[in-house]
Amino acid sequence: MSNQDAIDWRTPIQPAEITWYGDIPISRQFDEGYFSDTDPILEASVTYIQANRLGERFRSNQQVTIAELGFGFGLNFLLTAQLWQRTAPERSWLDYIAFELHPVTIIDLQKAYSHWPQLSVLGEELLASLPLPVPGYHLVSFEALRIRCLLVYGDARHYLPQLQAQIDCWFLDAFSPKRNFELWQPEIFSQISRLSHRHSTLSTYSVARTVKDGITAAGFHYRLLSATGRKRQRLVADGTEALAPKRKDSVKQSTAIIGSGVAGLCLARELQFRGYEVTLFDTAKTVGSGASGAPVAVVRPWLSKDLNLDAQWSLLCYLTALKYWSRSSRGSDRLLGQPLILRKKEGQDFRELLHNFPALRYLASLVREAITTQQMNLKTDQEDLCFPFGGWIHPRRLAHELFTELEEKCTFHFDHQLTQLIAVDSHWACQFKQKNERIFDQVIIANATGISQLKQTVQIPVQSIAGQINQISALPKENLQNGICQPGFLLPGNTNSWHLGATFEPDTLSVSQATEQLNTQFRKLFPDCDHSVIFEMQSYWRNARACTLDHLPLVGAAPNYYENTNISSGRGTKSTLADLTVHPNLYLFSGFGSRGFTTIPASANFLASLIDHTVSPWPKRLSERVNPGRFLLRQQQKR
Repeated sequence: MSNQDAIDWRTPIQPAEITWYGDIPISRQFDEGYFSDTDPILEASVTYIQANRLGERFRSNQQVTIAELGFGFGLNFLLTAQLWQRTAPERSWLDYIAFELHPVTIIDLQKAYSHWPQLSVLGEELLASLPLPVPGYHLVSFEALRIRCLLVYGDARHYLPQLQAQIDCWFLDAFSPKRNFELWQPEIFSQISRLSHRHSTLSTYSVARTVKDGITAAGFHYRLLSATGRKRQRLVADGTEALAPKRKDSVKQSTAIIGSGVAGLCLARELQFRGYEVTLFDTAKTVGSGASGAPVAVVRPWLSKDLNLDAQWSLLCYLTALKYWSRSSRGSDRLLGQPLILRKKEGQDFRELLHNFPALRYLASLVREAITTQQMNLKTDQEDLCFPFGGWIHPRRLAHELFTELEEKCTFHFDHQLTQLIAVDSHWACQFKQKNERIFDQVIIANATGISQLKQTVQIPVQSIAGQINQISALPKENLQNGICQPGFLLPGNTNSWHLGATFEPDTLSVSQATEQLNTQFRKLFPDCDHSVIFEMQSYWRNARACTLDHLPLVGAAPNYYENTNISSGRGTKSTLADLTVHPNLYLFSGFGSRGFTTIPASANFLASLIDHTVSPWPKRLSERVNPGRFLLRQQQKR
C-alpha cells in the first residue's frame, strides 16, 4: 500500500472467520469472542451506551457524532440506533462512524440477530443496507431514523488519519490488546486526540496498562468502574482542556441553489433533509434540461493503470451511485445491475490491473466468455472488463422524479437567470435578469458553465463540451443485452432501438458531423463488425456539458481570486488548499462533465456535510482532488 493512497485497493477485505460455540461467536483470526457468553446486550449497554451518557446527549443535542473501533456484529450500533429512535428530538441527526478490518458475513450476522428479537427490526434494516465488502468509506443512510452510518472497511491505522470529523463519543470495542495490539498503539490514540474535543467521552471494556496510558496521552481523564459479566472492571474517560474546543453546531441557513439539473436536485435533497430551507433557480422552464435531459447515461468508474487518487475517487463515487440510483423511489425502469462491458484500449491491461489491485475483483472481472452477436459480429473478448453491478440510467426521467419528490419540500423558480451576486454583510444578494432580487444566507452555483458569468467565479477554468447521443434502430435478430463501452457506448434501448453515444466535441460540430463521429466511434468499439450494415437514426439528443481542465468537478467553497494574489511559492513554503481565502458561504457544484451521473450523488453527500459541518463521507486526500481552489493553487505555485 502506498502512503499516498486514500483507499487501499491492493489489499482485499477478508471477512471475519468465525467459529460458533453455542450462541457465542469466536474469531479465528484473533482467537477471542466477540461478546459475553452471559448477556451481550446488557454488557454492551452498560459499557458503551450508559457509560457515554447517550440518553442525555441525544435529548439535548441536535447533532451527535459517535466513532467505534471494531464494528463486529454491529451490536453497539443497533443499541445506539434503538435509543436514538426513542429519545432524539425531531430534526436531529446522528452520525455513526465505525471501522472494521474483517466484516462479519451476512450469514453470521443473521445467526446472531436471531438471538436478539428486541433488535430484529433494526437488524433487518442494517442487513439490507450493508455495503459490498470492498475497502474504504461506505456511507449508509437510515433516513427514517435520521442516522448516517459511515462504515470504513480496512486498517484503521490507514483510514483514521484521513477522517474529517469531530467525535463526541468513542466506543473502543476492538479485540483485546493482547490479541489485536495494532488497534491499541500510540498512533491510534494520537488520532483519537486529534478528532476529539474537551467534552468528548470514551469507553471500553479493556483496562490494560497500554490502554490507560494511551487514553491519558490522548488528553482524556479515565476512571475504572465495575463491569458486568465475566469482567471485573471497565473504563470510561472524559476529555480535558488539552483537547480542542467543541465546534458549534451549524445554523440551518436559507440556501439558494442556482441550477435545477440533476446536480442541483441531488444537492437540494441532501440539504433539505438536513433541515435547510432550499430555493432553486433555473434559466429553463422546467427540470430535465441541459445535460440532465440526456436519454441515457452510463454509470461506471473511471480507472487508471496505477489506480491513482482520481481513480480511487471515481470508485468511491461509483459505489455510492449504485446504491443511490437503485433506491425504490427512483424510477421503475432503471437498468443498474445489467452487466456493463468495458472494452480494452490500446496499452490497457485489465488482467494486470486486477492482479495489482485484487480488491477490485469484487466490482469487476474479466469477461469469462467472448460475446458475439449473430448478425454483426459485435465481439468482446476475455481481455475486456465486466462490471456486473454497473449499467445505465435515464437522467431525464430521474430528474423529474427528484423534482416530484422535492416539489413540496423546496421552492422552485424557473425562467430565472442569475446576473449578479453581491455580498451584503454575511449574506448574498442574488440579482436576476427578471429585475428581482433575493437575499440568502448561502448560495451554491450548480448551473454548469454558469459560473463563468459571475464576477466571483469567472476566473475558474470551465469549458462547454457538446455531447450527442443517437437513438438508432436495432437490427433484427440481434439480442443486445449488455451495455458496451470505450470508446463511447452502445446500450440496449427498447425492443426496437439502441443508444449510440456519446460525442465529446466542440459546439461547432453539426448534427451530421457528430453523427459521423459516432459512427467512427462505433467502428472502434467493434472493429470486427460488418461495416456495410447501415443504422437508421430514429432521433438524437444533443446538449453541452461543463468540464474542467482535469476532468474532475468543482465541489466545495468558491476560492476568492482577488484575495489570493500573495500566496507564497518560495522554497520551503509550499502552500496548501487550506491557505486559500474563500468567499464566505459561496459554494460550487459544477463541472461534472460526462461522468456526472456516476459522481453527483456522492459529491452531493460530501458538499452537504461540508456546509453542515458534519462528518465527511470522503477521505481527506480525495476531497482535495475536487476542491475548487486547486486551479488557483496550481497557478500561484507556478509563479
